[in-house]
Amino acid sequence: MMNLRILNRLRGSVVNVLRASRFSSSVEGTGAKEINTEPNSRPIIDPDVNPLMKTRELKLLPKFSEPRQAWIETLNCIDDKIIGLTTLHPEVFGVGPRIDMIHLNVKWQRNIRYVSFAHAKTRHEMPGTRRKPRPQKGLGMSRHGDLRSPLFTKTGGVAHGPRSPTPHFFVLSIWERIIGLTSTLSIKHAQDDLHIVDSLDIPTENKGYIQDLVEARKWGPSVLMVDVRILSGFHK
Repeated sequence: MMNLRILNRLRGSVVNVLRASRFSSSVEGTGAKEINTEPNSRPIIDPDVNPLMKTRELKLLPKFSEPRQAWIETLNCIDDKIIGLTTLHPEVFGVGPRIDMIHLNVKWQRNIRYVSFAHAKTRHEMPGTRRKPRPQKGLGMSRHGDLRSPLFTKTGGVAHGPRSPTPHFFVLSIWERIIGLTSTLSIKHAQDDLHIVDSLDIPTENKGYIQDLVEARKWGPSVLMVDVRILSGFHK
């Protein structure tokens, strides 16, 4: 078993080295060439477009962490085509995942909009008479003031029951939000669920184009598209 594991690891490392050498040779040339990859692997470079190596100036880089890299895709066609490579900040897309912080952020987001309307009437809100059901003494029975007491299950109210509306909002600190966001982005990047595109412009006005693209590229049942544009000094 150990020998088989070692052979599998060596085989994977050799395949990665071959892919890296082919990618570097295609980038050094004047035009991008199509590379034959495995059937289940993603395409390396779009053969119709020159490879785009987008390098960004990352500020406040940690001393012992390297920038993460991600493919740049395009939405000009339904097929999965990669046109380049970009760098990502390791403190945003390469941190250790905190599952507890992710769960806390999800709970916080759900409870922001959650208001409970469960309501139970007290003895003062129940309809009916306020008369005393029986004399205070002389019958050998328990003493009661009226039939709306919580001791009477049919005509009485509820003691310490839920009151509406009850909001479940709580304040989450900014640091807990940042840790939850960076952990989520790091997990999505590690699972290859984070896709970076050169532009959100699509070549057609057909409403089903995005749906067909998501199904063809197998992005999953739900997709969130985020566009950041700087206009007049504000992020929108």
